[in-house]
Amino acid sequence: MKVAPDPMSAEYYAASFAVRLYAHFAQFAQQLGFSRDEPATLYLDCQTAINLAEAPEITKKARHMKAKHHYIREARQHGIIDIVHVLSPDMRCDAMSKVFSTAPFKRGRDRLLNIHRLSKCQYYRSG
Repeated sequence: MKVAPDPMSAEYYAASFAVRLYAHFAQFAQQLGFSRDEPATLYLDCQTAINLAEAPEITKKARHMKAKHHYIREARQHGIIDIVHVLSPDMRCDAMSKVFSTAPFKRGRDRLLNIHRLSKCQYYRSG
């Protein structure tokens, strides 16, 4: 895997890798008899990466990327995925990939693990 030269490229590389994994498992599930009628939703917090994935042509600034990283564009055009912009504070996976102080980390962890929902469950006892 190539080291990304900037944050947009890092997000784009990671999104493309996630889409390739999703396509692999979706095809496997289909062979097992499961089907999905609607595209999977991919949440990104980098608007520049979204713009690159949705652009009709690859821009001059993105030509340094290998073709495999542009699979996300093809998957979007074929209806395999939908891309949705999420504001950075609402991105759940940031708790796993960024450094936070204790309080923001715990908030992110709780949102990622849906702990706020567990606390309302009659079977869950914190302690």
